[in-house]
Amino acid sequence: MVIGIKEQSNYTFQNGKHKGKTVQFSQLAVQDFVEIQREALKVYKSRFIETYTDNISLVPEHLRDNIVLKAFEEARQIDVADLPSRTMQLPLYKSNGKGRVLVTHNGQPVLQDREVDYAMHWMSDTPEGKLYVAWLSLKKVAGQESMTISDADEMFIDAQDDLEAAAQMVGDMSGPHIGTEEEKEEANFTKQNQRDRRAKKREERRRRKQGG
Repeated sequence: MVIGIKEQSNYTFQNGKHKGKTVQFSQLAVQDFVEIQREALKVYKSRFIETYTDNISLVPEHLRDNIVLKAFEEARQIDVADLPSRTMQLPLYKSNGKGRVLVTHNGQPVLQDREVDYAMHWMSDTPEGKLYVAWLSLKKVAGQESMTISDADEMFIDAQDDLEAAAQMVGDMSGPHIGTEEEKEEANFTKQNQRDRRAKKREERRRRKQGG
């Protein structure tokens, strides 16, 4: 058995100025998810500070310094464990203890709103989180190590559907290798549901363009 070999997959851009270009993505490891948590924490702290400073010009000038200092001090004390949970739709499991996902008559998972940690929501449901995940994966491939997040942003800036597909590819490669069997099954059903919804959105956009 070969140890330490990461799964890799090619992806060819379907949209934007890089249409037709092929890049390679690598499976992420546990340490990469720790890095994603750290980045999500930085994003949360930045937005926390912005809630204080966005309208600072409306505050009397002699009070501004204290408000900004308070914001930075409170943000400094926030850790990963302090991040708020977020709500995502995830599959329901049967109550027979066998860890099987409930499905509808047409085979689709029965979903319910469930709380997930902030980092999971950030990497799965926000464009900046998906871009960060794609970048981490890209730069793990030999020959792409020097790629910056600005480089990745330039690649996807006019190709949001490609970013969705690339982030999904990374998730498909990385998710099944981490977690319990129940978590893996849940992740697979959730990913399929997300793929179906994205395909439906793409089809709706295509029809609107044709209609226009």
